[in-house]
Amino acid sequence: MDIPWQNSLAIWLPFPVVATVVLVLSISYYVYHLSSARCSIVCGVAFALLTTIPILLVVLILTDIFFVSSTKSNMGIKQAWATNQSIAKMEEMLLFTYYGVYGLLLLLLVIIFPITYFSYQAIRTAESSRWNIFRGLMCSLFPMVVLVAIIIVSIAYSMGNIPASDTNTYKQLNLIGQLDLPYRKIENGLISAINCVLLIGMIHCIIYTAFGMTILPVNLVKGRPNDDREQQGIEESLAQINQQIEDISDQAHQENRNVSENDEQRICFYSNQLNQLQMESENLRHRSYSCWTRLNILLRPLQITTGVVLCLFSWLIIVTIVLTNINRWISSYGSNTGYLADKYIVPNPVYELLLLCHGAFPIHYVLLGGILFYFAFSTMVGMKHLGLWFFWIRVHNIRKNNTLPHALLYSSVIFATVVMYSISLVYSIAPQYAMYGTQTYQVETQLNWTTVAMQNSLNSLKPCTLESPADECTMTRFMSFQVKFFYRMWVFGVVFYSSNWLLVLVFVIGFFVSVVRFRKTAAENLLNQMRSESQEHLVQS
Repeated sequence: MDIPWQNSLAIWLPFPVVATVVLVLSISYYVYHLSSARCSIVCGVAFALLTTIPILLVVLILTDIFFVSSTKSNMGIKQAWATNQSIAKMEEMLLFTYYGVYGLLLLLLVIIFPITYFSYQAIRTAESSRWNIFRGLMCSLFPMVVLVAIIIVSIAYSMGNIPASDTNTYKQLNLIGQLDLPYRKIENGLISAINCVLLIGMIHCIIYTAFGMTILPVNLVKGRPNDDREQQGIEESLAQINQQIEDISDQAHQENRNVSENDEQRICFYSNQLNQLQMESENLRHRSYSCWTRLNILLRPLQITTGVVLCLFSWLIIVTIVLTNINRWISSYGSNTGYLADKYIVPNPVYELLLLCHGAFPIHYVLLGGILFYFAFSTMVGMKHLGLWFFWIRVHNIRKNNTLPHALLYSSVIFATVVMYSISLVYSIAPQYAMYGTQTYQVETQLNWTTVAMQNSLNSLKPCTLESPADECTMTRFMSFQVKFFYRMWVFGVVFYSSNWLLVLVFVIGFFVSVVRFRKTAAENLLNQMRSESQEHLVQS
């Protein structure tokens, strides 16, 4: 029996809608931050693709969960259309959709990004256009070689084995895709390449997302400094800069020499700071009497409320990750399977919320999607506050109307890897839901005198787990190849598990630092921005 058209519509309709909305938002974000003196259509197209396609992965994981949940009724009985053939057919479609989206992302990250990024950097020199493209191709050669090497090694070598053939886990995985087919080795290679990208996203998530999840709600609660403090900070900075300029001139006068070239550069830099601060002071005076400032005063209670809600939401996510990690530690198959949990002993608040919202479709999908979009938005906030780093070097800054095109392209790569990693992080937030959605199955309670309808009502319902009967529970396609991968390459599972603790640690430290630390004034932000611009110019040169 075919899947009902209502289900098919609910599965595939969100993709064009979300893609259109995200594409418009990404282009708006790019134009809003792009420097008016620099423009690159190629960087803009690559930026739009690298920010839109990862969001489609978020929609895809929600679609995956929706499909497996729709195969069962609220009574734990399979729908009439949910035969093994129809489920396998739909799961195969989802599988190829996953591979198409992930393959496109790998193409953008490994080939398109290096070519576009390094070609744009070379445009600032006197090299020809042909040499620019050649330079970009050479810079993309290294990640391509690494990617091919990872795929070949993963095909030829695996650290573990698939589950034993007599276990329910094996039967569940085998139901939606034969485990022993030869092309599964190629699948392992592709998943290895994807998980290597996820390792990069894991690092970015620990740095940018964890910080963004702390600074966003705290800044909303604190608000910006009042006008008097802002003006006082500007006046103090003006006095300090004027004193520094005088000290440079007095030192040259005392040594009976002309001002050196180095001193002239410093005076020019300080003079530029003076001009910027004076302009900021004038803008502050005008802004204090504007309608927007008065409207902000009226909206201040709403801003505080939003900050408190986001703060509680952040802590809910962090507490859930801690509880899930504890559960995976005490009730998993061990490190040789990447700490895959076979049962769930410790309560999971997010999973309980998802089950609570299950009766009011589609609130539970909105909640899970909201968590993933919150990760994405927090990453953008973290990048704007911290700047963009390559190891210990700050290479770019994100500023309104003053950001280079390849800096925005660099930020889109961070965004893409974080979103890819946050999807796998769903297993650390709601593992049972990520694997089976809201599926349950009946455990029979035999009574001789009951009818079939009464028997179904008396049977107890159990949520699906890895130990559930294979013919009763359908695992999501995303988690099926993740589970297989963690069996074969368990080191990745251990690394991802350990990174959850590091994410929690960075969040807790960042939260308390953000609470204790005063919010910077406009003068401090402006001076830090100018110093960052100077450092960025040195790096680019």
